[in-house]
Amino acid sequence: MKMLNDIVVVTTKIFDNFIDSPKQLANPKRTYDVYRAMQTMIEDVNLVANHYLTLDFTEDFLQNSSCGTPQDKWRRVFNEDLEKLNNSIKKYLLLLQQIGFDTHMGFGSGFVDKLYGCKVFYGFVRDEYNVGFIKPCSATLIQEILNTKVDNRSYHIFEFYKRNLESLDQRIELQKELLSSADILQEKLVLLKNYIFKRYSLEDLV
Repeated sequence: MKMLNDIVVVTTKIFDNFIDSPKQLANPKRTYDVYRAMQTMIEDVNLVANHYLTLDFTEDFLQNSSCGTPQDKWRRVFNEDLEKLNNSIKKYLLLLQQIGFDTHMGFGSGFVDKLYGCKVFYGFVRDEYNVGFIKPCSATLIQEILNTKVDNRSYHIFEFYKRNLESLDQRIELQKELLSSADILQEKLVLLKNYIFKRYSLEDLV
């Protein structure tokens, strides 16, 4: 599974509902909140991809660390980057659940709720979603992410993955996936930005 595929798929499905629709989203301020949250999420994807992920453990700044071995310091910092991304993804997804055409938005009336059961989605994203973390004393990436192939009647909306990042080649491959997903999400962000410019005035957003 390509990393962040669930975010790309959900974003694409949701945006397809409104980007070219003559109807207007119900809440301009919430739409702008989604834009800002998406912007932050993409920045955090790039941080994960470009900060510590592809180090080869010979770097001077990894040596003689108070964290322990070079791998120990890499693991600690990389997990911190992943946690930052995880928080921004969760915020983005929960905001995304709040957009739709219904002027009386509530659970069950947004676009996300047509993909997943509203309470199941909210509870999973808030409490359990995890874009990834490295297990202690290992290079194994553990993920608990959205299953994009279920419907809104399913209670089992997550998928569990393990991925080995022991070799530099494996870490470089993950970096390529992250940057590819970031590029796609950036394209979607531009679409949302253009939507906001065309549909709303500054007065609508403040």
